[in-house]
Amino acid sequence: CMGDSVVFAGVTYNQTGVYYDSLQTVNGCDSIVILDLTIAVPFDTTIINESICNGSSFVLGTQTITQAGTYTELFQSTLGCDSVVTAIIGIGNSTDTSVIAEICQGEFYTFGSQVLIATGSYSETFTNTTGCDSVVNLTLSVKVNPIVSITLVGDELVSTQGDAYQWFYNGDSISGATDQSYTPTENGIYTVEMTAFNGCSDENNYTIQNVSVAELESLKLLIAPNPSKGVYNVTAEKAFSYEVYNLLGEVVLTNSVQTTSQKIDLTTKENGVYILKIVTENNQVILERLVKH
Repeated sequence: CMGDSVVFAGVTYNQTGVYYDSLQTVNGCDSIVILDLTIAVPFDTTIINESICNGSSFVLGTQTITQAGTYTELFQSTLGCDSVVTAIIGIGNSTDTSVIAEICQGEFYTFGSQVLIATGSYSETFTNTTGCDSVVNLTLSVKVNPIVSITLVGDELVSTQGDAYQWFYNGDSISGATDQSYTPTENGIYTVEMTAFNGCSDENNYTIQNVSVAELESLKLLIAPNPSKGVYNVTAEKAFSYEVYNLLGEVVLTNSVQTTSQKIDLTTKENGVYILKIVTENNQVILERLVKH
């Protein structure tokens, strides 16, 4: 190794080279000894950069390192000479993160290896930019989808109240039909997709089957008084049953008995507008508005 020397034939050598010495054998003949000497160049200092996480360690030769810093260790090369390794150690931090997320009913949330569909608290371990554990704690809420209904009020289809609307006719979007109500122009299936105030949406449909004016007149339906304080007397020439809906599409009163005269009592209900659905004995359907004040 560099810095070492060899004594050969009484001479000290510390440089690479070929050296000779002449000796005599026991028989008086020459004996040539050749020294082929190589001075090994030591390995250059090796520098390594390493990052470890809090609580872990890095082994460098005889050293077990747990703190950030610069460390040096002496090794031996394959020729038995010194080799210096310098390690620059950095400490990475593990992290904890909290995340709040929301989805609507029927949707899913991908969280690492987990596919989530239910409200709850979940944890997943990732690797952060320093190569250490990053624990993410997720609080997931599943929002309720709205209950959507459509009510025929006069000649208008009225959706349950929400934040946004889109109407469809026989499955095709109706351009510009984004209000809570829509006036149908022909027979068919009308659908409304309503987005609630919580950002979730659902849909419902209503089938329009026009009833001629002559048929309506032949029923001779009379509702009195209307508006009223809650009591309505309904008479017709044909027997009928009825259901009363609020503007949320909820049934608040019903009577399945078929008679030509019925008394509807909404005195225990809140003031407002209600929808009266008349079903005649031959399944003719008529919708009228009741006003309670």
